[in-house]
Amino acid sequence: KLIIANSKMVKEDIIQSYGIDPNKIKIIYNGFSPLEGIIYENSISKLAKEFNINSNQTIILYVGSGYKRKGVLELLQILSQLNNKSFVAFIIGKEKKYKDYQKVINAFSLESKVKILGTRKDVSDFYVAADIFMLPSHYEPFGNAVLEAMRYGNVVFTTKRTGASELLNEEFIMDGSNDYSISKKIDNFFINPNLM
Repeated sequence: KLIIANSKMVKEDIIQSYGIDPNKIKIIYNGFSPLEGIIYENSISKLAKEFNINSNQTIILYVGSGYKRKGVLELLQILSQLNNKSFVAFIIGKEKKYKDYQKVINAFSLESKVKILGTRKDVSDFYVAADIFMLPSHYEPFGNAVLEAMRYGNVVFTTKRTGASELLNEEFIMDGSNDYSISKKIDNFFINPNLM
């Protein structure tokens, strides 16, 4: 009999916590369905109309529930440190303390840049339209949102404590949720949009 882990990080956590023989643990990464019927123009047009987005704005996306563990506070800190302000950021997902995060947005003077949307049924439109996806989690066994963002062609940044980071090149992996140096890398994508 074997234990299935969905990332090397989780495998190591199991070994350290329970003393399981590493040979009894196999890694199988989460999968995803292929894209069908996605029309970029339709998604961007819909969101541009709803949120008054112009073609010069870079779209930054976060998707996840439980904002504290998944690093939304740190995300806001990173966004506040960007030199280039030609972006709009969407935060999607369930959270009980929306008002606390809205206060942080106001404190960073990001009211015109960051929209907390809660849960949405049209998340795929946001993935399609987004340029950059961020999940600065404190801990995430895998993080399907990372896979989803990758399959929609987003530039993806996440932390070492997110299992799905094992699928990314090192330059896109943050040391931790509070790795604010990532803002310089994001600014570089703004300066060189062809990199996206």
